[in-house]
Amino acid sequence: MTSPAQTIQAPTSKTPRLTRRKLQGLERESIHKARNWSKADVSIAEWPPQSGRRVVIKELKNRPLWFRVLAGRYLLRREWNALCALREVAGVPAPVAKPDSDTIVMEFFPGRTLDSFRWWEVPEGVVEKVESLVAHIHELGITHGDLHSYNVLVDENDEIMLIDWATASTFGKQHRGPKSVTFDEWRALDERAVAKIKILSAPTDITPKQYDLLANGGSRVYRFVKNFKRLGERMRGLDEQTILEREKKRNKILQRLEDVAPGRSEEEIAHAKAKFEEHKQKKRDRAQANQAT
Repeated sequence: MTSPAQTIQAPTSKTPRLTRRKLQGLERESIHKARNWSKADVSIAEWPPQSGRRVVIKELKNRPLWFRVLAGRYLLRREWNALCALREVAGVPAPVAKPDSDTIVMEFFPGRTLDSFRWWEVPEGVVEKVESLVAHIHELGITHGDLHSYNVLVDENDEIMLIDWATASTFGKQHRGPKSVTFDEWRALDERAVAKIKILSAPTDITPKQYDLLANGGSRVYRFVKNFKRLGERMRGLDEQTILEREKKRNKILQRLEDVAPGRSEEEIAHAKAKFEEHKQKKRDRAQANQAT
């Protein structure tokens, strides 16, 4: 992966300004239709026209006015501010334009989501790149706030991009007092998310801190967010398939945690790693055999 501090090529002064009127005239390809009134519509377009440069358009214009005024525009501003603050960080979409209060436009990254890979298919080094990038944005005083495997894109060269920064918080490098406590809580939320990604595809590389974040319930922010989501899910109702998939994933995480529990000797950890890699290779060989037939 390129260095997290590598500069991304941003729009130059010669790039025409993308206004709301120009945006409406662009031909688009929808990539994500909002599932409910609280989500944005996401599409891809070419900007500037005939430049070959594709951009992502995230907008709330079809959401209820009350939601846009009370929350939606605030979340878009948070995302825009985070993207601007991380403009020179590789692995974060470069900001392109903010035509109006209901829309932001950013760099397009051609990749597939990390959650679309089975645990044994995750390319070598991808998890380490996610871990390194998240640590780097924390050094800059910024947290993501909603880091999941479906918010990580991986391209054909195994480079990554973190997307969906609507819950990002920009604290700045200098944060003291209550602000520092808040930053630590949000940072722990991101770190737990990284540990959750790591435990599935590289469990023997889990650090003691990451183990504690997974085994002990995480930060206060994590527990609050989780309880809030559970409330919403109870109100909507979850289908049986989703419940079964979550339980299966939870059991897998618990098993992996047991394999790397603190207090194990280096020899035991080495044996667990060798066993895990062997199991991973068998899964890959079986998948390749199935494809050949």
